[in-house]
Amino acid sequence: MKARCVLLILAFCAGFHLVAAEQSGAELRKKPVKAEIASKENSGIGNVRVIYDDGTSDFWTKKGNCRDARVAPNGTVGWVVDENLGVPEHPRAFRSTLVLCRKGRVITTIECNCPVISDWIFLSSGKQLVISAGWYHASPRGDYELYETATGNCLETVPENDTNLPKWAKELVKAEEVN
Repeated sequence: MKARCVLLILAFCAGFHLVAAEQSGAELRKKPVKAEIASKENSGIGNVRVIYDDGTSDFWTKKGNCRDARVAPNGTVGWVVDENLGVPEHPRAFRSTLVLCRKGRVITTIECNCPVISDWIFLSSGKQLVISAGWYHASPRGDYELYETATGNCLETVPENDTNLPKWAKELVKAEEVN
C-alpha cells in the first residue's frame, strides 16, 4: 500500500512537471495576437496580459503600473509604464516609459522628451511607432515623436501645434479619433 502511494505521488509530480515544462518559454514559441491590461478596478492601469494565437495567455508584468498595451503584426508587444516620481508637493508627478518586447524579452524602452505619454501606436507592421507625449498640466495630446521600434531611436519630432502634420503623426490622430 505504501509503495502504491509513493508511485501515485511520483506520477502526479511527474505529470505536474510535464505540464509546467509545456508552458515554460511559451513567449518564445507562440505569437502574441492581443495584449490587454488586467486591472481590479477597471481603471485601465494594471498588469499586461498577452494572448497568443492558440488562445492561451500569460502575464508579462507584475507591478500593476502599466497601461495602453498593444501588439504589432510582427508580434512585438508594447505598453506604457507610469512611475510616480515621489514628489510630495506634486503627487501626480510621474514619468511615462514605453516598453517594447519581442518573444518575451525587452528589446528597448523609450522615454520621450516630454514626461507623460498620452497615446501611441505601431506603424509599418511594427517597424516604427508614434508617441504623443506632453507635460503634466498641458494639452492632453502633446508633441508627436516617430521612433524606430528595434532600436528606440527617435527619427523625428513634431510639435503638437504644427498645422502641417506629417502622415505618420496623422495616423495617431486618426487612431485617437476612432478610440
